This record gives sequence, C-alpha cells and structure tokens, in this order.
Amino acid sequence: MKGLALFLRRAVAIGCCLAFGIAAEEIELKRKWELYEINGRNQSELRRGLNSKGPVNPDSGKRFDARTDWKLEWKYKYETKQGRYRLSSHSIQVTATIHFPKWINMEAGNPLTRRQWLVYIHNLKRHEQGHVELAQRAGQVLSDRLSQLGAFGTRIEIEEAIKKKSSGSHPNPQGTAPRLRSPNQSWQITGSTIPLTPTPFVHAILTRAHI
Repeated sequence: MKGLALFLRRAVAIGCCLAFGIAAEEIELKRKWELYEINGRNQSELRRGLNSKGPVNPDSGKRFDARTDWKLEWKYKYETKQGRYRLSSHSIQVTATIHFPKWINMEAGNPLTRRQWLVYIHNLKRHEQGHVELAQRAGQVLSDRLSQLGAFGTRIEIEEAIKKKSSGSHPNPQGTAPRLRSPNQSWQITGSTIPLTPTPFVHAILTRAHI
C-alpha cells in the first residue's frame, strides 16, 4: 500500500509539472557574413589592406581583421491557472553577423602568400566560429533561466521577473553582461586580429574582445 501511495503521489506531481510545463522551442541561430574586400600580392600588402579596411569596433574605434556581432532576441507566452501566472512557452533567436576579409585578387599573389592566406583564413574563420558558439551558449543560459521561473500572483510580477532574468543581469559565457538594446534584445561585439603567417598563429593568437 505504501508503494502504491508513493506511486500515486509521484504521478500527481508529474501531472502538475506537465500542466505547468514550459514548452521551449529550440534556440534558432541565424548566421550572416559581411565580407570586406582587400587586394595585394604579398603579406605586407595584405596586412595593409586588413589594417585599413578591417571592421571597426564602434566603442574603441580600433580596427580588427574580423569581427563578430551577436544579439539575442526572445519571445514568450504565459498563462494563468488558479489565479497564478506561469510562463507557458518561450523562443530564443541568436543572430551572429561575422565581418570577414576577402582577398579579391588572390590569383595575383605569389605561391607562398597564397598558401599562408589559406591557413590564415581557415584559422580566422575557426576563431570567429568560437564567438558564434559563445552566443549560442548565452542563448542557452537565457533559455535555462526562463525555464526556471515559478508562479506569480499578478501579470506585472511575472513580467518583471522575465525582464530581470533576460536583462543585463543575465551573464554571457565570457563572464560579462551583454548590453541591453531593448526589453527583448541584447547584443555584444567582439573583434580579432591575428598574424598573417601560419607558424606564429599556432603558438599565439592575438585576440581582443571589446564589450
């Protein structure tokens, strides 16, 4: 009998959780590439192009070889049951815009520079992908926080709780707070500059991120 009673209590608890469960959609990722063009025949000319045309961080004014801007946008719904307000569903969209170089006259470059460029561009792309993955993880952090919301007595209380969970108090995986652009959107900017030679790149990446 005790076993049956325990089973019934668990079944009731699971039923209540399902009734108030939060249906979170998968985190949607939108990736955009913004290419800027450079030309040259050797490393020095390519480096001058990168330094003069690379994306600018709007806060510091510094240029980088590549830059990843990402933002989080979220939507949610809540429902009332027995006078209590609970989040019923939410969705999160991560948009990552990658500003990236394109060598437009690569055929004019010498063979050594072309080989070094291919290694460089591969590693630069991999590095920027790391920023995109951080953005995805930030979206997951936000989704987890929204999923943990409890029940509230009024509509104002639940909306304030949602705002607090998704505002600047919500940390991103880099340990800093993304900037709040609107009540349903936050954003961050990161920039990268690396050596244009394959060997130094393996040992040291000069990475600078500006929040």
